[in-house]
Amino acid sequence: MAKRRKKKDLAEQLFGRLDKKSTLQSGLLVDDALGVSTDFELRDGVAIDTATRTAEDKKKFDIELLRAARLSISASEFLETKDNRDLLPGLATTLDGLTRARLG
Repeated sequence: MAKRRKKKDLAEQLFGRLDKKSTLQSGLLVDDALGVSTDFELRDGVAIDTATRTAEDKKKFDIELLRAARLSISASEFLETKDNRDLLPGLATTLDGLTRARLG
């Protein structure tokens, strides 16, 4: 007997799903986030031995990273039916969370 999928959760309804058996288009379209800074900084790094959890000998490297910057995110939401209006509180919560997010 085939398994029936449970009702889509809020995250799935807003952001969609892609797996081996099925897909669900996102109800939220998000454009690329563009930073306002183009400055880079050079940082040191070391390779870590997973067994000893210590720095590996002679495995130092430098990495170039984008300096901390504010990102401007543009998103548009489309609701196909009146039944999807229950997504609005979840969308508001998601957008509020994005305004507080610190990535890095």
